[in-house]
Amino acid sequence: MPRRTRSAVFAAVLAAAAGQAQAMGSVFLGDPLSHRGQAARWDDAVARHEAIGRRAEDDCRKGAAVSCAHVMWRTWAEGLRAAALPPRVLAERVNREVNDVAYAADDSTWGIGDYWATPAEVFNGSAADCEDYAFAKYMTLRALGVGDADMRVVVLKDASSGGWHAVLVVRADGEELLLDNAVRAVVPTASAPQYAPVWAVNLAGAWAVGEWPPPGADDRGAAGADAR
Repeated sequence: MPRRTRSAVFAAVLAAAAGQAQAMGSVFLGDPLSHRGQAARWDDAVARHEAIGRRAEDDCRKGAAVSCAHVMWRTWAEGLRAAALPPRVLAERVNREVNDVAYAADDSTWGIGDYWATPAEVFNGSAADCEDYAFAKYMTLRALGVGDADMRVVVLKDASSGGWHAVLVVRADGEELLLDNAVRAVVPTASAPQYAPVWAVNLAGAWAVGEWPPPGADDRGAAGADAR
């Protein structure tokens, strides 16, 4: 779904749901997942991100495009750090600029149904889907000094589409903020009653933050998120 259409749907659902749906609860609560299988794609993306980073400069000098994209991503992040922006402004800036990457489903970009791309892969290919946006925002904000304890990538069910989705939630200024590729604005999670969190992950662990296991979940639903 094009971003403009998704944003319109998001706004319409918010208006329709106001006053009748429960607010999205805190994603910083929950029990650890019984096993890491659900987070396997996250784990793989983290490993690839770290491996690219360790050799980025050398490989970029040898002409490796993904490594050069990592160097560019890191340079962009360093520029944001130098700006010394307040936490919420920083979250808004990162959300907006990562969302400027064009949307593309995994099967068209990678030829498989669910792939979690690193920031270097996203910016090298200039395309992303929901979990790629969320992962890039997480790693960018982490590079800017935001603590792992204040961020979780959340896989959830979206009542507006009936499908799976992934977002980043960040704690800043006493609020849990939603960084979502479906809408440019950063809003409190309480403003998204159509979202039902299922599981969440960061570099410290993975947690069940909703009904677990989710009803009707297949391997893709349990482990990842539909591209959106």
